[in-house]
Amino acid sequence: MRFSLLLMVCWAGSMYGQSLGSAGTIRGKITDPSGAVVAGAVVSLSNDLTLYRREAKASASGEFQFTNIPPNVYHLEVNAAGFQHHHRDLSVRSVVPLNLEIALTIQSQRASVTVGSEAPLIETTPSAHSDVDSTLFSKMPTTSVASGLSDIITLSTPAVVADSDGFFHSLGDHAQMALSIDNQPITDQQGSLFSTQIPLNAIQAIEAVYGGTPAEYGDKTSLVVTTVTRSGLGQKAHGSFSAGYGSFGTLSQKADIGFGSAKWGQFFAMNTSRSGRFLDTSEYRPFHDIGNNMNLFSRSDYQPDSSNMLHLNVLAARNWFQIPNTIDQRDSGQDQRQKVRSFSIAPGWIHVFSPSTTLAVNPFVRQDLINYYPSSDPFADQPGTLRQTRKLTNLGLKADLNYLHGRHNAKFGVQITDTILALI
Repeated sequence: MRFSLLLMVCWAGSMYGQSLGSAGTIRGKITDPSGAVVAGAVVSLSNDLTLYRREAKASASGEFQFTNIPPNVYHLEVNAAGFQHHHRDLSVRSVVPLNLEIALTIQSQRASVTVGSEAPLIETTPSAHSDVDSTLFSKMPTTSVASGLSDIITLSTPAVVADSDGFFHSLGDHAQMALSIDNQPITDQQGSLFSTQIPLNAIQAIEAVYGGTPAEYGDKTSLVVTTVTRSGLGQKAHGSFSAGYGSFGTLSQKADIGFGSAKWGQFFAMNTSRSGRFLDTSEYRPFHDIGNNMNLFSRSDYQPDSSNMLHLNVLAARNWFQIPNTIDQRDSGQDQRQKVRSFSIAPGWIHVFSPSTTLAVNPFVRQDLINYYPSSDPFADQPGTLRQTRKLTNLGLKADLNYLHGRHNAKFGVQITDTILALI
């Protein structure tokens, strides 16, 4: 058992791309030159580098809102009949909501063309990190059966190299990676042998910080990956289903659905896969490497008012696979297997005290249960076999007070964790 307490005070100036917490919120009100509200205006938010794009319509009161926005730089556009096109660039840096007052001008009857410069969607104060949105990483060639997140991190992040069985190394360090999912810290090793991973179709965006990592993430300083999951809050009903077949008898099915309103949202993702080469064996034609994976993810959101936002993430996953044999093990009839079962429950609450100050509270519990099963033949034990059950439980609470003023972010936080390792 290990208990740890982390107190963090961070002050950052001009950190436009680097995340200091979970996803952000953009709110606004659209008016005409007289101050009257403009209803029905179409508002779009986009980033051409990550291919992120969202649209919303202004309500009867002229208000709009974007929630669950990954920290990054965005281009905002507003279009309404009879008014000139409005656009501006924004930077989402923390969970503190951005409140906008947008006054549209009446469209001129005289056509004109104006050539001017806009702020580019690149960071003027770059740090060592990379940002990938779901639209972009859905096109990447992932190859791991149960470790798609590891593939995306390896493909999109410099100084990260792939290892076997969904594992990877960052900047030469061994397993020095901290993963944050909607502000839930996870320090488990991210390989198929050790734990399960969140499915890719449940992720909205990933930011990998591989240099100068923030103090809030503790001692795993080689690589910090902050992940924002998909949400149904403020979204129309949408979903997808896909199935695939590949070499080594690999079958996969992926499904997701999201729906909601301005006050609540629900998102589900379900994935299953089976392969005759579940782990990375040295043989081109593996003879004892069949495995399957299944994971379920749910995110529930509720926003009772403009000052409070709540969400609940629930994950259940399983890896069940044969442990690859040597030729001697094959000839003796060994059938060593392994099963990894995981669950995670992580609620979250964000309270807005003022336009510049918010409090985020995230309790969590996560458990990995690993079973080793030897061959049913008691005489097939040469070389040795293993029967064992291990359980790793992480309990904790993370609380952050965020203050945003101009170009500066101030963050005060506390993180309490208890790691329980049991051999059953």
